[in-house]
Amino acid sequence: MCATGTLFSRGRGGTAALREIYDTFCGSTGVAPTLRGVFHLILRKQGILYLANDAAGLLSVYFNTDRSVFSSSWLAVCRLADHLTLSTQSAYEYVFNGSVLGDCTLVREIELLALDSHVEFGPGAPRLVIRSPVIPSPPRASREELLEESLRLLRGYFRDVVAAFPAGFNCALSGGYDSRLILGLLLEQGAHPNLFVYGRDADDDVRVAKTIAGGEGLDLIHIDRSARERCEPEAFPAQVRQNFYGSDGGSYGGLLNWDSEYLEVRRRTADGRACLNGGGGEVFRNFFYLPNRRFTVRQLLWSFYGQFEPRWTTARFDEDRYFAALESKVAETLRDTNPRLERHVIEWLYPHFRCRSWVAKEMQFGNRAGTQLNPFLDEQISQWAASLCIDLKDLGRFEAELIRRVNPRLAAYRSAYGHAFTTEASWSYRAAYQLGQWRSPRLRRLMFRLRARTRRGPHQFHGYGAPAYIHSLFGDHPCGMSRLFRLERVGSDVQWHRIWALEYLCRELSLD
Repeated sequence: MCATGTLFSRGRGGTAALREIYDTFCGSTGVAPTLRGVFHLILRKQGILYLANDAAGLLSVYFNTDRSVFSSSWLAVCRLADHLTLSTQSAYEYVFNGSVLGDCTLVREIELLALDSHVEFGPGAPRLVIRSPVIPSPPRASREELLEESLRLLRGYFRDVVAAFPAGFNCALSGGYDSRLILGLLLEQGAHPNLFVYGRDADDDVRVAKTIAGGEGLDLIHIDRSARERCEPEAFPAQVRQNFYGSDGGSYGGLLNWDSEYLEVRRRTADGRACLNGGGGEVFRNFFYLPNRRFTVRQLLWSFYGQFEPRWTTARFDEDRYFAALESKVAETLRDTNPRLERHVIEWLYPHFRCRSWVAKEMQFGNRAGTQLNPFLDEQISQWAASLCIDLKDLGRFEAELIRRVNPRLAAYRSAYGHAFTTEASWSYRAAYQLGQWRSPRLRRLMFRLRARTRRGPHQFHGYGAPAYIHSLFGDHPCGMSRLFRLERVGSDVQWHRIWALEYLCRELSLD
């Protein structure tokens, strides 16, 4: 048997963990719940070869439609295909959201291994085994009991991870909740991580991180990407090509940058330490900013996946068909076609639908370069957090209390929200939060396009999205993405970058 990525079990990694995995593996139920981390696992037992990944799907497995090729690299599967077709739905999802949702990819001929599933290679064709999701109901317990159980799970994870990775840890530190909770839990276990922060000197995240590191005597690396020397247009094609292959076809922000996220991750893991990522920490907060009631799937999608302006698209875009496809993906994730979602089901969808598409790329980069983990997306922790009543999570109060109980000194430092985690948020912050919750899903769907329509004149793109850089990549050849987007109308820098990432991808892979 073998494994890639980062995994551990009961405080043990490496060969010791693999032996336990093999002994406890059962094809019908998958890997044991004691196995934690982000990983791919290949093992042979009782005449059958099994391929599985972590329960959260944070290290993706890609395969082609005839199931003849399985790989952790999307580009590898693409290169082995005879013919590839760009998915129009996936293209719009990527430009609007930064990632493709569900089990689809940018091309129709390649899919993702579903959540909590594995592949069996025995006699005949490979067999996909997909288990129905377990969505926990809200526990009947007091707030104090919920806090104690949350701390028990978090402390158990960090006790095991510190024991399994004695080389130490690198962690981001910002002005928010999640990185501070991670830092507190590591310090509580006797680990003293190296810290880093991104941003300009005047940014709140940088100021808060420097204050905390200085006050606690911790090492902090400040990385200001804006201070880097700019790549000139003539050198840009070579850089974008490196970004394309280094990021396995592109990332959230596209390809038009000085270096890819993959290179950033390599820097975080270059010293042999494990990098802990706070992505998904919103499982302990009200990520969707929705009140405590039921919503339809379409209302949820309007609330969070409506950040687009239809006037920027061509006649090939149909808004109702777009949302209907997303509804089908939610139903497939839940294995349930009920159009109305209980509030705790929406919380479950945050780590298993949103984070899976959002975080997986970064985990893929990180584990190619070194060791990287997402503590808050550990299946035991995210399942528990998703079951918590949403009223507890409002205004970050529950996570602030977790930080206070783990490390009161850390909680007492001011946050980027303007208050310390030992005090109540200001009335202005609470009022803005409440107003955000009162916005109906229909209004949220319209807000992006309302802002876009109030701008005057065509949008001017600067930096690596400027005409000189686009021309250095594509010359005077017409843009194939003009069949999907009205390029002269696009008014979002990030969506502009993603459109050109798709153009590059289509040319590089000769997509139809």
